[in-house]
Order: sequence, then C-alpha cells, then structure tokens
Amino acid sequence: MPIVAAIVLRTDGDSVYTGGDLAGICESQGIKQEISAPYVHTNAAVAERLWRTLLDITRALLSTPGLSHDYWPLAARHATYLYVRRPHGSLEMTSPYEQIFHVKPDISHLKVFECAAFSHIDDNLRTSKLNEKAVNVLSCGRGSSLTVISKLAISMLIRAR
Repeated sequence: MPIVAAIVLRTDGDSVYTGGDLAGICESQGIKQEISAPYVHTNAAVAERLWRTLLDITRALLSTPGLSHDYWPLAARHATYLYVRRPHGSLEMTSPYEQIFHVKPDISHLKVFECAAFSHIDDNLRTSKLNEKAVNVLSCGRGSSLTVISKLAISMLIRAR
C-alpha cells in the first residue's frame, strides 16, 4: 500500500494540538497546521460530523448486552475500520479507502462484532496434554492485520491472527 502524506492539519487552538509533541511532529514532516477561530464550530463542521458519526457507530456496536463500556476503544477502532470501508455519497458512492488506494476494500474477513469465537492456547502455555487447546472468547472487531479478541471472564485482551 502506498503511504499518503498529510499536507495540512486543521485543529482548534487547544494547546494539545498547538504545542508539544504534535507541533514538532508536524514541523518535522512538513505538515502545515491551520488553527480554526475560537468558538466558531462551523469551521470544524466536517470534523465534528465525523466524530458524531463514529460515536454513533461505536454506541451501536456497544449496545449488544455482554460488553461493558470499558471496551469502548475496541468498538471505536472497529467503527473507524468500518467507516473508511463503506461507500459515502459525498465520494460518489466510493469509500475513503478506495479514494486513497484506488482499489475496493476487501471486507470478506469481517465478522459480527461481539460474536462467539475461539482463541488457540499455545502448547507452551498449557500445563497438561489434557488441558483445552482453545478458549471461548468474544470477537471484538477486525483491525488492519489483527482480530482483536476479548475474554470477558478475566478482563484480558488477547490478540490473535
């Protein structure tokens, strides 16, 4: 996949964006920072709408009983993954992914968020040959190269391919 460089980063005047590490990263990468006018939310209307859409998708993913709100980062990551791969009317029914990489995204690997799954237990971690070889878990989305699995019984995150 080709690497796409940002040219302009438009933010509000919060010190998180204008000072410290982010300002240094932008300067070193040749990214121009544009600061919107204070208290004029219409300057950031597109970004505000994106955040609202991502939050709506995240909230929908978390609405299934069984997963606490502590797992919102997994749902938000999955929401973003879905958002950039779905068609957008403003992009003539293509996806942001397709606009950047000029190829339709492969979505054949997607599973239902919070569906039942099994995660393999490595042989070195089992104390006996009679112990289970897999553990029952909930699949909590698909990332760029990993499926993120959450085992709710012990509140432990397992990353598996």
